[in-house]
Amino acid sequence: MKKVKGKTETKKDSGIVPQKSTSNADENLKRLVCSGILKEFVRDNSGAWDHQGWLDLCDKISKEGYAPIDFDQVGLALENERTDYSNKLII
Repeated sequence: MKKVKGKTETKKDSGIVPQKSTSNADENLKRLVCSGILKEFVRDNSGAWDHQGWLDLCDKISKEGYAPIDFDQVGLALENERTDYSNKLII
């Protein structure tokens, strides 16, 4: 960045707009969801698990090459899988 008459010129001011890139964590989350690991976890645990089960899943995810990953987002994806699992039981 450079100073222009008392203000700092940003990349946007100079006409250079940074491209939005997908982080490794975002890519890894997509890969994880597509892998079926979360769906399998929900099915194997009949839609219910304890904290240790969650920690074991997080460990498995890391060991299988999905790190870095945002585990908050993994939790949300896992809840979506649980909802799908529960809905299939009702039908």
